[in-house]
Amino acid sequence: MVKNLTAMCAIAVIALVLYWPSLELDFVYTWDDAAYVTNNPLVVREAPIDLQHIFLSAVNQVYSPLTILSFAVEAKLFGASPFFYHLNNVLLHLFVCLLLFWLAVKIGLSVPGAFFSAVLFAVHPMHVESVAWISERKDVLYAAFYLLALLQYVAFVKTSKKKWFYLSVFFGLCGMLAKPMALSLPLIMLLLDWFLMRPLSWGARIKEKAVYCLYIIPLALCSFWSLGSTAGDPLSKVLLWVFSFVFYIKKFFFPDVFLPHYALAEPVVLGHPAYMGSLLLGAVFIYSIIRYRHSRWFLFAWLYYFCSIFFLFRTTNVLSVQNVANLSQVADRFMYLPSAGFCLWLGYLAQKSLKGSARKIMPFVLVLIVIFLGWRASCQMLVWKNDTTLWKHAIRHAPQDPLGYINRGLGYEKRGQYDLAILDDSLAMQKNSGAYVSDLAAQFPQLNDTQLAHANAVNALLLNNPYYVAALRNRARAYYAKKDMMAARADCDAVLAINPQDKPAFCKGKMRP
Repeated sequence: MVKNLTAMCAIAVIALVLYWPSLELDFVYTWDDAAYVTNNPLVVREAPIDLQHIFLSAVNQVYSPLTILSFAVEAKLFGASPFFYHLNNVLLHLFVCLLLFWLAVKIGLSVPGAFFSAVLFAVHPMHVESVAWISERKDVLYAAFYLLALLQYVAFVKTSKKKWFYLSVFFGLCGMLAKPMALSLPLIMLLLDWFLMRPLSWGARIKEKAVYCLYIIPLALCSFWSLGSTAGDPLSKVLLWVFSFVFYIKKFFFPDVFLPHYALAEPVVLGHPAYMGSLLLGAVFIYSIIRYRHSRWFLFAWLYYFCSIFFLFRTTNVLSVQNVANLSQVADRFMYLPSAGFCLWLGYLAQKSLKGSARKIMPFVLVLIVIFLGWRASCQMLVWKNDTTLWKHAIRHAPQDPLGYINRGLGYEKRGQYDLAILDDSLAMQKNSGAYVSDLAAQFPQLNDTQLAHANAVNALLLNNPYYVAALRNRARAYYAKKDMMAARADCDAVLAINPQDKPAFCKGKMRP
């Protein structure tokens, strides 16, 4: 027990020291923090917290009421300071690392192996996005409930006491209410049944998990409904599925550059090198699983990854070939909890290496690995300092992705640097930004230049979809400022036809019939 407590204290210290600089980070207004926190009427309100609306609303098409509730409580207690939001993200990440350590011990790792697993999870740079980005409270919160549910389930498997089972059901529900990715929980529990060699028939095991489906299925359907249908032919969907599956593995084992947005490789066809390469690597992974299928820890790691991330490809619309603004086909945050299986397996390998022929040098190797990953994580944390630093980093490493220019321009506009904002918007237009370019129009009314607002709104409509609401709304505003009421009303009617609840404030009075 002393060893466990010592290891847990060391894990907590490492996580706190690494992420302490994140407490000085600002909100990232151009990348969901405004939608989730600073401009969210469910969070920033003088009236008491509205539980009914929080639990009946989705933000950015994601149903995560517990996450929104946590933001609302923080807003009531601490106001608009980003410090406390970041602090709670860090504390939740620390808690997740400790839970992972405890789970590793419970399923068979030694204290050193479990310690390395948890530290690896704590310092991996792929997790910086989930911790340093306030909006991704969803990840650290759902992961905490998810691992709590798994720990209760392991206790149930070992003792057969029903109280642990019902606690796992409760924590699983909380995880689903924090982020829909928790819907993989019954699959991971079935995986634990196999891994722990539970003496129960597979039929009985599956029947037992039906209790979780009582809340998982309705909540999952809510998430799928809010996202809408996907588009694209079956081959494109399969290619994107394989590409996404391989992408996360490469990023975890070869942590090079991490970006807030990864532009989709176009076109999505079999002959594209990105998708051909993913198919080849996918074949290698399948072969390795078959080749080492008798290694329980190896197989557990891969099955955990597959089961925990499989539903992601639907809940985040990854199977859609529509390259929609602010919707990432792949993102570092999606790997936050699915990477836990790999961390446990690597902890097992570290445990074996400390007992092998190279046991004298292995502690130094493991320390160097942790130091390297911690250094990469600390560098990545600085990227999330504010809007400008984030999108400068994105532009530096992905200069052809117009979203970086658009969002950096939005950051400049927020600080009143309109000349730089217009320059970035012009650069974005040059990159043939497609769906993203519609967002440009939202900036220009701030300049009090209605001609410029009108011109850019029209350009947005020409380059994109004539039914894009943001561009229609801004063009209506430009027409209204020019006293062209007939044209303004036509655009307002178009907005209302798409979304009857989206009524621009200026579409009132004499302008409306």
